[in-house]
Amino acid sequence: MTIAYSSMKRKIRAWVRRWVPKLISLFETKDQKGKWFEKTYYTYLFTRNENYSRSEPNPEERERWLHIKHLVEVALASAGKNSFDQILDFGCGRGWLSKELTAFGHVTGIEPIEKVVAYGRKIYPGLDLKPGGLQTVDAICAELIVCSEVVEHLGKRNLDQYFSKFYNALKPGCFLIITTPRAEVFKEWAHDVDLDQPTEEWLLEDELRHVAEAAGFKVIARQTYGARPKPSVSELEVYQQWLFQKPFSFSPSL
Repeated sequence: MTIAYSSMKRKIRAWVRRWVPKLISLFETKDQKGKWFEKTYYTYLFTRNENYSRSEPNPEERERWLHIKHLVEVALASAGKNSFDQILDFGCGRGWLSKELTAFGHVTGIEPIEKVVAYGRKIYPGLDLKPGGLQTVDAICAELIVCSEVVEHLGKRNLDQYFSKFYNALKPGCFLIITTPRAEVFKEWAHDVDLDQPTEEWLLEDELRHVAEAAGFKVIARQTYGARPKPSVSELEVYQQWLFQKPFSFSPSL
C-alpha cells in the first residue's frame, strides 16, 4: 500500500510539473515562454529551499567542490600560475561555488534570476555576483570559466551557442570546467529521484566532448564520481567533470 501510494504521488507530481508550466506558457509572450516557471522554480530553490539556500555548502555541494578544486589545481599547474586574474562562475545560483573559488582568484558569478542574485549578495557580502545570462559573458575576459551542474538545464539545441561564448570569453591558453550528470545512468537515477527542474537534458560523455571540441576546446582532464540516488540503493557513477583548454590558436573547421 505504501509503495503504491508513493508511486501515485510521484506520478501526480510529474503530471503537475509537466502540464502546469505548459498551461501558463499559453499566456506568455513568445520571448518569455517558460520563463515564469523557470524563475519561480529557481527563486524558491536558492532562496527558500532549506538544502540549497544556506550560506554553507550542503553535503552534495561539498563533495562536488572537492572534485572541482582538483581540476582548478590541475589548470593552475598547467598554466604555471598560483592564481587566476579572473574566474567566471556561470549559472552561479546563490553563489556558494563562487565563494569557494575566491581562494584561487577574483570571481564573478553570473546568474539569470535577479532575486537569486540579490539573495546571494545578502548571504555573501562583498562577493561579485551579477544578474545576467549568455549576453553578459561578452563583457568578460576570463582565465577560468566554471559552469557547474548547469549545461543539462540549457537545452541541447543551445549548447553550441553557449560553448562558443565561453570560448570567446577566455584568453588564449585558458580553461573551462564543466560538471554535469552522465546520461549513461539517467534511467537508473530517474527511477529513484524526482527530476523536476524546468529543463533536464543529461548529456552522454561523448556528446559533451563533441560540443566542446567543436567550439575549439581541447580536453585536459576528465573525471567521474558516484553518488546514491537514495540511501537504500547502490551508488551510480552519475557525475562527469571536464577540464577543457582554449588553445593559443585555433582555426574552426568549416
